[in-house]
Amino acid sequence: MGGVGKTTLAQVIYNDPRIHQYFHLRLWIYIYEDFYCMKLTREIYRSITNEPCDEDVGFDYLQDTIRKELMKFKRTFMVFDDAWNEKHCQWDSLLVPFRSACIVNILLTTRNEKVADVMRTMNSFHLAMLSKDEGWELFQQHALCDDENLKKIGQKIVKKCDGLPLAIKLLGSHLRYERNEDKWMSILESELWELDQVGANEILLALRLNYQYMPIHLKPCFRYCSMFHKNETLDMNSVVWLWMAQDYIQPKIVGKTIEETGREYFDELLGRSLLQATKVKDSFKMHDLIYDLDVSISGNEFITMKLKGGYQNKSISNNIRHLAIHDQSINNEAPKGTLVYPFLSKHVALRSIFYYGQSFIDDFQFFDSMRLRALLIESFQDDSNFLNFLGSISSLKHLRYLFISIEHARNPHFKDVFSSLFNSSHSIHNLQLLDLFGCGRSIMLPKSIKSLINLRHLILPDGSIMPCGISKLTGLRTLKNVDVIDQSVECGELGEIEDLASLTGSCCIRGVYNAHDVEGLKKANINRKKHIWRLSIAWRYTMYYSVVCPFDVHLFIASTIRSEKQTFELTKAKLEALRPHNNLKEFGIYGYPGIQFPLWLGDPLYSKLQDITLQGCNEWDGSGRVLDKDLPCLRNISIIGCAKLKNIKIYQSSSLRRLFVKNALK
Repeated sequence: MGGVGKTTLAQVIYNDPRIHQYFHLRLWIYIYEDFYCMKLTREIYRSITNEPCDEDVGFDYLQDTIRKELMKFKRTFMVFDDAWNEKHCQWDSLLVPFRSACIVNILLTTRNEKVADVMRTMNSFHLAMLSKDEGWELFQQHALCDDENLKKIGQKIVKKCDGLPLAIKLLGSHLRYERNEDKWMSILESELWELDQVGANEILLALRLNYQYMPIHLKPCFRYCSMFHKNETLDMNSVVWLWMAQDYIQPKIVGKTIEETGREYFDELLGRSLLQATKVKDSFKMHDLIYDLDVSISGNEFITMKLKGGYQNKSISNNIRHLAIHDQSINNEAPKGTLVYPFLSKHVALRSIFYYGQSFIDDFQFFDSMRLRALLIESFQDDSNFLNFLGSISSLKHLRYLFISIEHARNPHFKDVFSSLFNSSHSIHNLQLLDLFGCGRSIMLPKSIKSLINLRHLILPDGSIMPCGISKLTGLRTLKNVDVIDQSVECGELGEIEDLASLTGSCCIRGVYNAHDVEGLKKANINRKKHIWRLSIAWRYTMYYSVVCPFDVHLFIASTIRSEKQTFELTKAKLEALRPHNNLKEFGIYGYPGIQFPLWLGDPLYSKLQDITLQGCNEWDGSGRVLDKDLPCLRNISIIGCAKLKNIKIYQSSSLRRLFVKNALK
């Protein structure tokens, strides 16, 4: 049975310190319902090597690599979560590399006893339902209720859940937001408890009750999550941006941005246990049972189609507004010019299309009259069709969200196509997000991008060139992976971000060494970017790799002019020119070659500063009053690789929790 706590118990075991201590390698693999040995082998390869896995890598090579990696570790602990496959031969094929390993212990979770029989070398453990007291304790943890009358109602609700942890957790999390006794009674007395339907159980009822009484503003946001893969790890920002594209988010407080309100929606779904946080910051998953419910209640509006190529004689309801296509064909089997998905040319009411496929199709040139708000295209390889597709996008005047990932983007005419796209009289002026990161190569966008006046988030592949005119996009909040060319006429300089006061979140500026003009750095107006709460400044490109967190604003200063030897005064002046706003919470300097830091570092005006990192500052000997001021919120100081550091005076703040010094202090 689902929802009894199998995965939760496995996570407790997996994270137990004794497991950490005894096993040298730990792996967690989710087993998909559609058991594809190749797909799972890629997952194991990625987990054990921490490297990406290209689609064209052979099965034998992957298994041989896994075998060699496993032999490096004496003891390995592996979890296979949520297994359904009963075929012994397929499991044998998957586990071939493990037979040569030293010691491998496998923990498997499943709802199917036959799967346990296939894998079992010892008795399986069946989780029992929670007792009355255990169920009430779990409910209390999530409902946080002190009112005696509500407690009595809550105990009756727990009794109806028959000891199922997920049902208790869902209803407790939902009722945390309700303190009205009538609302609690409506849950207890709901007619859904009396339904006698095939397959009905307490979890399904709890899920439907949770959805039925969910605030109306959260319902479309929850339903939209059914567009993604089951058990997929999702990025919070990306999902919020998709909600924005559909106008699901409506800020009610003056001065609060639509993104901030979207984050509140996300946190509320998280608090209701409808989403599950992962170890990665701002990412989440959805429990498989909750996902199944989401799909069932979204069926009239959302649809996912899994296809295997060739002519698809399919039809979809006119009520469908959001469509995800998973095309598993390697090469399209339809003749050139044939509509592979003929319904696309007729269905003008679609608001979202997600297409995942190995080859491109011509059909996407037929949606001239569509009212699309969101378009996600991933993993095709035919560049000529792709360029034709780009040219057809200009008619989508309602488009807000455009995500493109193409593995083999080498066509030199990208810039020309984008130029015509943005210049068109029917251009996509309503676009809020443009994400081309997955195109795998640097892109030089045309000056005409300045016509996208509603753009809020621009994400490009590494090494992309900042176009002139980007300063016109004053609503821009995210700007990732952009090279600014110092003293260039054709490309944008750092001064292009002068008026981009809405840039938000974390910011990294690399290659400060390449900047020849201090005044050019000042023009960036970093000190007026009040929404930037983390700033990392790396003197050279390579120092970036010491900064492991992703950034919302990511810039690299390049130069076509050879840099001369720079004086200590010049390096200090450059850092002074990049003085941040006093809203800053985290600050890091990497590879700074100066003897002293500017006076603003350590200034009491930065009263919100919580974290300071000084790394690779090889000329700094500790002189200058840097950390001897009272910064009331300062919690962490990291000093790494400062070779000439002799001594340093640090103010003994009561807030300071961690002082980390490595490869420093002679």
